[in-house]
Amino acid sequence: MSVFEPLDVIHLDLEPGVPTPPPGERDAFVVLWWRGLALAHLELTRAELDNAPILAGAISEALAPAIGARLFDTGFTQQPPSRVPAATEAAPPLADLLGLRSPLERLGALDAGSRAVEPSDASVIICTRGRPHDLARALEALRRAEPAPGEIVVVDNEPADPGAREVVERFGDAVYVPERTPGLSVARNTGIRAASGRVIAFVDDDTAVHEHWLGHLLRGLEEPRVLAVTGLVLPAQLETRAQVVFETAMGGASRGHRRIDFGQEFFEPQTGFGVPVWAIGAGANMAFRREAFDLVGLFDERLGAGATGCSEDSELWYRILAAGGQCRYVPDSVVHHWHRRDMGALRRQAHDYMRGHVAALFVQYANHGHRGNLRRALFTVPKHLVFNRALKELALEPSERTGTLAAEARGYLAGLLEWRLALPSRRSTRRSTAPTAS
Repeated sequence: MSVFEPLDVIHLDLEPGVPTPPPGERDAFVVLWWRGLALAHLELTRAELDNAPILAGAISEALAPAIGARLFDTGFTQQPPSRVPAATEAAPPLADLLGLRSPLERLGALDAGSRAVEPSDASVIICTRGRPHDLARALEALRRAEPAPGEIVVVDNEPADPGAREVVERFGDAVYVPERTPGLSVARNTGIRAASGRVIAFVDDDTAVHEHWLGHLLRGLEEPRVLAVTGLVLPAQLETRAQVVFETAMGGASRGHRRIDFGQEFFEPQTGFGVPVWAIGAGANMAFRREAFDLVGLFDERLGAGATGCSEDSELWYRILAAGGQCRYVPDSVVHHWHRRDMGALRRQAHDYMRGHVAALFVQYANHGHRGNLRRALFTVPKHLVFNRALKELALEPSERTGTLAAEARGYLAGLLEWRLALPSRRSTRRSTAPTAS
């Protein structure tokens, strides 16, 4: 199917059996659910949706990895991305496979486990800037969340506009914190200082959390060595060309439907190449133990939206891994994200993503001395732009080209202009200090 056609976003519940998709004429982005668990998503043509045998086969194939990963200690596991060859993945024992009965029912039993952190000990932070409608939608979704967090903190990065304050006052159950200094990292650090929870969770103002989002996110912290968790980000709609391009051609923000642990076996072997910490998750759905900030500091305010563009989240994950901590991706924790609707905004996003990525590589080199960051910034990224992105772009018809490659190239050059961030004399000079643990 073309990556530029609008797609219906369809959520299918598997509990009654093989579902019947709603009628329609468009192809679809289909999410498969079982009792609040998002087990898979896939793209299907309208012809595939309307053909019951083909639909059943596609659903079966999509479900197998997620179900297997949850039910077996070995096999069906998701490996973190790596340039280092992974060990051969073990298959589940044959006796276990042959004895498998009612796998979806067994998933429900697994989901009933206890949490190491109570929801009342969690603070949820939403940073917003001039989007009161989006903020109201995000807060309304949090109102319906079960379990509910101990507190919600809204950091307004444009307090001269009364819109966000008015939304929070109408909502009634959130703390309003103004922050006049622009920048997402600045706003996030302000939120951390204002929050009281043992766990600090972040969602963006252009998201809506799933009802059971928080409980699943906290369950990812069941082991003390896990200092940061991220969750699944699904598209709320794919109505415009820009939204479809972001989700299908640019990769979206999903990391799949199997849990992934990122520890030293992921981090240390790749420091010579540039550790792919961006694969840990998305800042639109993440949480940290408060002690993570005590250990490595807060968000670097030279990075992120309003500064160099993005990657303030992945740079913090890098510091956690470098300090010996562990990060975890928990796909059961779901937020729905409204991607940018117009192509101009998408091109600016592509530019900012690349600029921020290169800037973060320089910061990571300055902080840790890992030369793989410079290798990626100076060789791997331009090689990717020329030999992967450009060749694919040239193969497209002119009408199919999006302009995101040119935006990424400009973003790369803008990122190179931040080279001073790599100088050892600038290490941590503007990083905010960590707060005292509550």
